[in-house]
Amino acid sequence: MVASPDLNAEMLLTGAGAAPQPSAEWSKPTYSNAERGSAALRLRLAVLTCLFVVIFASRVIRLNTLEMDKDEIWSVWQTFGTPAQIVSWTPYDWSPLFYLIVGAWHSLVGIHPFPLRLLVVFGFLIGAAILYRLARTLLPENAEAGALITVAACAAMGYAIHIGLLLRGYSLLFTVTLLAWWMAIRYFRRPSVRRAGVLAVCLAVMIYLHITALSTLLMIGLFTLVLYGRQVWRWWLPGIMTLVLAFPEINSKLLIGAGRASTGLPVLQAWLAGGAHIYVQVLENLVRDFAGYGLMMWAAFIGISAALILGRYGVQRRTLALILWMLAPILFFFVQLWDAFTNRHLAWVMPGVALWIGWGFAQLPRAGIAGLMVVLGVVMFGPVPIAERYKKVDAPLVAAFTFLTDHLQIGDAFLIDPNYKDVPPEEWDYYVRAYLPSGLRLVSDPGRYQRVWYVAADGQQDPPTFAAVQRQRAPGMALTAPGFTLRLYEAPPDIDGVAFENGMRFHGVESVDNGGPLPLHRPGENLHLRLWWSVDRQVPLDYSIGVYVLGEGGLVAQYDGPPQPSDAPQETSRWVQNRYYVQDLDVALPDTLAAGNYAVKLAVYYWQDARRLSASGVDGDHLLPLLTIPVRR
Repeated sequence: MVASPDLNAEMLLTGAGAAPQPSAEWSKPTYSNAERGSAALRLRLAVLTCLFVVIFASRVIRLNTLEMDKDEIWSVWQTFGTPAQIVSWTPYDWSPLFYLIVGAWHSLVGIHPFPLRLLVVFGFLIGAAILYRLARTLLPENAEAGALITVAACAAMGYAIHIGLLLRGYSLLFTVTLLAWWMAIRYFRRPSVRRAGVLAVCLAVMIYLHITALSTLLMIGLFTLVLYGRQVWRWWLPGIMTLVLAFPEINSKLLIGAGRASTGLPVLQAWLAGGAHIYVQVLENLVRDFAGYGLMMWAAFIGISAALILGRYGVQRRTLALILWMLAPILFFFVQLWDAFTNRHLAWVMPGVALWIGWGFAQLPRAGIAGLMVVLGVVMFGPVPIAERYKKVDAPLVAAFTFLTDHLQIGDAFLIDPNYKDVPPEEWDYYVRAYLPSGLRLVSDPGRYQRVWYVAADGQQDPPTFAAVQRQRAPGMALTAPGFTLRLYEAPPDIDGVAFENGMRFHGVESVDNGGPLPLHRPGENLHLRLWWSVDRQVPLDYSIGVYVLGEGGLVAQYDGPPQPSDAPQETSRWVQNRYYVQDLDVALPDTLAAGNYAVKLAVYYWQDARRLSASGVDGDHLLPLLTIPVRR
């Protein structure tokens, strides 16, 4: 039934084998068959490499901003132990192999989400390579073109992108399923004990990844039944080997599987009782998840491929086997064995659809194939609407802890509102380990901490806790999402402050964006300062401030103007009591500034008469010393 690949694909992609055109001997050199084969092989390798680079890029660009759902986090958190502990901690409805793989992987690359997810990205790339070989085996008429289209089509499907980024066992099961499918075809083409053993190992690995692989094994068996007919009896050898290899896991899950399985009878009864529309909706949701936003595009691809395949090849065993593979969700919908009817358990259906598209569109001319590959490559980078019906992201913790990593300072406290229950303890534990290995100061009382990071759902805060966090602190930078807010509440450097004669009170200065103990600067840089203010009473006029950098020779740089707090009016006459006003400002240091120590001083004045106001601690020029900055050339 399945022949060795012929040269049609080579001719299609490279032009090899075309009739020679008359030309001058010097303008068109002749090549030997070995040279032609070598050139065609290099071109094929280059095209395939470009395709895999595109697939990898379409996945990896999403990793830094992709949130992890609670099941992904649990998949990592439960691997913080020895191999024996990982096995003992494995959930009753899972097999341990995936968790052991994750444990070994994070011992090599760490537990940050980005390198962790590279495990499934690389796993999908391996699966794509296996799919390429499978397609060359099943589509010998146009082996090279059909295989390239198949891989690109599978990689461009919305759910294939999703599952290729999901740190769950389903993604690796997807890859091993492709390997088992290919090994089954190879075994039936040329049966041997060695090939039966390799196939049995693949099938056993599937079972040790997840018990729902039994339904996938059933589908591979049906595929070979349709494709090879009475030859299906040859399953006895790999079947026995698989049973022996996987018996410990099958035995441990047998009672669980039997308890969770359901026959088609209850489903059929519900269908006849008027629930057909519900099941149609379930099937529709599954198809939409597989297709992503391109449902109509994929439907058109399948229809065009059907016309091309049936028009050229008619109905044959291979046609029926692929159609059966694509329609498998309908079969498993009525069986629902081991909860097998979910998109994540049926992800193996997508390669069958991709093979169908590759088989049909491989008949197009070279320009048409190139255009299709470009379209599929672009689709890989498009948005993926899959949030998967079962999946729930409790909070944007990847974004939140990335935000914390950028802004957390030594001595900061972290407080979770008592009313905020959406994130379980193991998730907090994982993210602290992954992003802040030196730890996080978690407190239940903000006390006298100057900077407190506060997590709550807006409008649902515990009133006493919220009041304690706000006491003598100003709200600052924040990351918000529906039902989640991470905000910094910061007390001024000087709670008591310095009172000016007009009612303004200065609460200190901070040198921002400077990591050392001293605010070291170079000529030409900006001196970035944060000033804290409040008012003791209504300020009658709109005052200005001046910040001056002074050296031995006098003034070298300055800032003058009205205060410009980030979330309040700049007119001081509009300021109110019992709140802080925080202003960030830059003072540009001259490029020619000599090395040395420079004093930074502050003045408050009324802009119409420029008279500087008095306050405790000002010098003879009515300037309040703030800090001294060293400048180095």
